[in-house]
Amino acid sequence: MTDNGVMLGVRGLTKHFNISNAWFSKPLLLHAVDDLNFDLRRGQTLGVVGESGSGKSTLARLLLKLIPATAGTVTYKGRDILPLKERQSGEIRRDMQMIFQDPYASLDPRVRVGDAIAEPLREHRLFKTQKEVKEHVARMLERVGLQREMVTRFPHEFSGGQHQRINIARALAMNPRLIICDEAVSALDVSVQAQVLNLFAQLKEEFNLTYVFISHDLSVVKFVSDEIIVMYLGEVMEHASSRQLFERTAHPYTRALISAIPNPDPTVRKQRILLEGDIPGAVNLPKGCRFQSRCFMAREDCRDAHPELRELEPGHFVRCHYAQPGIGEA
Repeated sequence: MTDNGVMLGVRGLTKHFNISNAWFSKPLLLHAVDDLNFDLRRGQTLGVVGESGSGKSTLARLLLKLIPATAGTVTYKGRDILPLKERQSGEIRRDMQMIFQDPYASLDPRVRVGDAIAEPLREHRLFKTQKEVKEHVARMLERVGLQREMVTRFPHEFSGGQHQRINIARALAMNPRLIICDEAVSALDVSVQAQVLNLFAQLKEEFNLTYVFISHDLSVVKFVSDEIIVMYLGEVMEHASSRQLFERTAHPYTRALISAIPNPDPTVRKQRILLEGDIPGAVNLPKGCRFQSRCFMAREDCRDAHPELRELEPGHFVRCHYAQPGIGEA
C-alpha cells in the first residue's frame, strides 16, 4: 500500500476488442472500457453499476489481469501490475480474489466442497501440511455460516445461497486484501441477497477487506459502497461518494437508475424515468455523448460534442454538458 492509503490506482484503463467481420476487410473495434480512472483506498468498497453492456465485467477482468488491457495502468500497492509476467503475479493472485455471478457454475460438481476450497491453497503452498490445510478450510466454512462437516459434501447438496457462501469461503481462504464481486448476489433470492450482503459487511470489518462491488442493481450498490461509479457504454458517467450520488444526483442516466429502485413505502411518490430502447452496441458509437440517444435532457450539441468527465464539486465527477448537482434530489 502506498503512503496515501491507495491500494488500487487505475489510470487511463482502456480495453478495445477487434471483431473480425466477413463483410469488411478492416476489423471492427468494440469499445468495452474507455479511459477509466479511480483510486480505491484500503478498507473501502467501490461500487460499479450500469446496465448489461456497460463494461462492468470487462473492468473486473482487467483488474485481475484475466484479459490484457489496450492501454492504461493498474497499480496495486504502488506497483503497476499490468506489465508483470505470469510468474511474477503470484502475490497479486493471492491478494486479489474474485467472486462470480453464477454460484453454481463456479464450483465443479465432481469435486467435494473441501477440496474446491483447498485447491488454491495447495497451488500457492500457503500451508506446510495437509492437516493445516483441512483445518483452515473448515474454519473458513464456519466463518461464512456453514458447518465444518460440510467439507465432504458435493455442490449439488447445497442451495444457491450456500453455493455462494462456499465461493466466498474459497476466496477468503487465500487471505486476500482485495475481493472483486462481479454480480455476486444477482442470482440469489432477495431474502438470501440480504443475508449475503450482511456477510460481506461482517467480513470486511473482521478481515479489513477492500471490495470492488459490481452490480446492475443500484440499491444493492448503495448498501455496500463508499464510492460509486456509474458506467455506460464503457465510460464513466458519474463518480461520487455513495451519499453524494443519491443526495446530489447529477447525471440523467444516474437519475433514471435511481428512479427505478422500488420503494415499499406507499406514501413516497417519485417520478419514474423510463429510458427508451436498449443500450446501443459498443462498435458504432455515436459521435457526441454516448448516452444522447436515450437521454431525456439531450440537446443538439449533445449529438456533436463528446462530453469530458468534469468535477462538479469536490469528489463528484460527471460526464455531461448540462448536468448540475442536485437534479436528482427528491
